[in-house]
Amino acid sequence: MEDMFGVGSLAFVISTNNLFIKSLKGWISIPTESKSGLLGKLTTDSNEIASGPTVIELTKKQITEPTDVDKKLIKETLIVPQPGIMAKRPYLMLIALNEPYSGRMGGLAKIDKMCSTQAKAAGYFGLKFHTLISDNYNDIANMIPFRSRKKPVANTRGEQIFARAEDIYKSDNYTAFNPNIPIYSFDQKDVRQDPSWPVKKFWHGSHANGKLHSTKMNCRNWRSEQPFHKATASSILTYTPALNELDVRCDQKLIVLCLQVR
Repeated sequence: MEDMFGVGSLAFVISTNNLFIKSLKGWISIPTESKSGLLGKLTTDSNEIASGPTVIELTKKQITEPTDVDKKLIKETLIVPQPGIMAKRPYLMLIALNEPYSGRMGGLAKIDKMCSTQAKAAGYFGLKFHTLISDNYNDIANMIPFRSRKKPVANTRGEQIFARAEDIYKSDNYTAFNPNIPIYSFDQKDVRQDPSWPVKKFWHGSHANGKLHSTKMNCRNWRSEQPFHKATASSILTYTPALNELDVRCDQKLIVLCLQVR
């Protein structure tokens, strides 16, 4: 169960009213009753929910000094998009392939083709999809055309997942997937809940900022399912940066996400 919680995950113990954050060194207790308050603004007020995302503000004075790796993942602000917001058109769709895959997918071009084939089968003609995965030569940060980076990202029913496509990788203020916002496959299954995806993580092979990771961390350029090879992946059920850097064995079968790029 431990690897389900990536760096930056928050946990609240109801019985003791204690809040913790996960760092590379383990779980760190967060004070919740100081005058300044670690949670600068964490609200469920209905009026504020409609206006924008929840912002969890982290002040460096109130947590254990982070390591250099921690600093890449735990920024001063983690933005959590609110559920129930319908994206304004034109938006980009984020859709999962219809089944989970191991790290052996035949390379990035073949994964892109799977996205395109399933998109057409689902009736999305004239739209271009790119897998949300980096390989040795291409990274997520550069796959989205500049003109589309400010467009919102939504699921197949128009529910907003990210306010801007660049929020997936933008490193000044990392944005999390909200577990309460559905992500659907091309055949309209909710991958958060459907048992066809027992592991609720998706492959990406990137750093949190969308840049290429080590070539040793992408299942040998997405051609290996050997357990001794690894790639970076991220959970869709934890409040961590969207491209959180979890090391996952290549024999695991995970979610594969396809992003509409135009």
